[in-house]
Amino acid sequence: MIRAILEGWKTQTRRIVKPCKCKDSLCELAPHEIAGEINRGHYRNCPYGKPGDRLWVRENFLQLMHGQVTDGRVKYCASIDPRSTGTPKNDGYWWRKRPSIHMPRWASRITLEITDVRVERLQDISSADAKAEGVATPDLNDWCDDSKWVSQFAWLWRSINGPDSWDANPWVWVIEFKRIDQEAKAA
Repeated sequence: MIRAILEGWKTQTRRIVKPCKCKDSLCELAPHEIAGEINRGHYRNCPYGKPGDRLWVRENFLQLMHGQVTDGRVKYCASIDPRSTGTPKNDGYWWRKRPSIHMPRWASRITLEITDVRVERLQDISSADAKAEGVATPDLNDWCDDSKWVSQFAWLWRSINGPDSWDANPWVWVIEFKRIDQEAKAA
């Protein structure tokens, strides 16, 4: 998915709507009622943000280490040859592979800006939205017709969320985003 974001194939993500334990009046609503509120511009219930908010992306990475100390240099696993992970250097330096959950904010190279938020049933995804979820790749575009995109996304969803997760057809947050260039991010 990191490569899909970097290449511009992924511009949406879906996350299951979970019950909220706060005292906000919107949190008392059922997911289908939240969908109506979202469509009227009430984004405060989405735990992932609202249009205009920025998100930083965590990804698997390598840190240059000398013993147990890092000098702050990183490589991103999605952009390197996988055979280079953990390769010792003859000067005492080596690359330590780190999972995405341990990526600090300063090491993130991808910032996204939320452009839209909505709530819908998982299986209501369109072919265009399935493509925007990152299942569209140049090699798939050559042989995959529109009827296949939703089944490609369903396969991906099951692989991440479990074999029965697609059939459950949960309410999901649909978060649309655009990638912010590093130069624009610094401004």
